[in-house]
Amino acid sequence: MKTVMMALFGATAALALSAGGANATSTIIYDASPQQPNFSRVTLCSGTVPCGTWVDEIGPEFGFRSGGIGVEWGFTGGAISSVTFTLYTEFPFAGRQIGAQSTYIGFADLFIDLPPIGAQASPSFDYAIDFNSESIAVVPMQARLVKDPAFLTAQDLYANRPVNYGGLTNICSGSTNAECLADSRKPETKVTNGSGDFDLAVTDGGSVTLPAVTPDGVEQTFAHSYSVMLSGVDFSNWKTMRLFWGTGWCANDTVEGTAVVPVPAALPILGAALAGFAFAGFRQRRSF
Repeated sequence: MKTVMMALFGATAALALSAGGANATSTIIYDASPQQPNFSRVTLCSGTVPCGTWVDEIGPEFGFRSGGIGVEWGFTGGAISSVTFTLYTEFPFAGRQIGAQSTYIGFADLFIDLPPIGAQASPSFDYAIDFNSESIAVVPMQARLVKDPAFLTAQDLYANRPVNYGGLTNICSGSTNAECLADSRKPETKVTNGSGDFDLAVTDGGSVTLPAVTPDGVEQTFAHSYSVMLSGVDFSNWKTMRLFWGTGWCANDTVEGTAVVPVPAALPILGAALAGFAFAGFRQRRSF
């Protein structure tokens, strides 16, 4: 019996450390890299121009390079109480004016697909983070949560403008362009049915270096790490989510993938301890 109690106490202590000592857990959806084609990529398509080779980004000289989407879940009493999204990028929140006509390209909105997760070629986005990015130098930086968003695509926004944009987007796991095209779609970039005030603060955490666990195996430094936190929402279905972000409205770089709450390290320990508890109880009953 003493052995049983020790095993149970060890498991409880480990769980308490996980739940009480660390009340948040996080993950990162990384951007594409040449060595890992099964990450989000774009290709240039414009009017009758055939789609080209799939690439990570178009126009890096304009700062479209993005590194990923960070997701942090906050917990209270074992339930999700907040979700914070962080966007790692070179693109400024104020957007950019590009091309001979100084076409304004704003900061793209973040789209959220909750379970049941839709197919990659036609996801069903349940929410979006609509950023207040309709003009240059928006101050203060703000956003709002939009439910069941309608959106414009990069092709919708820039079809008749002389600006290079990501005409299609995908998560390419195939080895040929044909395989990629079979599972591609127009990139969603801008919410069009938002309502209500911009009531969420967006903070720029400044320059950040992502660790050497990125797809190409090297550290990458980005000028901005924009974060926005959600709270006061029913998060019961937010343990798994598919995210899409197009960096700028022209979607010259995209980040897309599925974020899942990591299993706390203490849970396998608890499972093993409970199994040991049951086995010890069985042994004790057999001894009588």
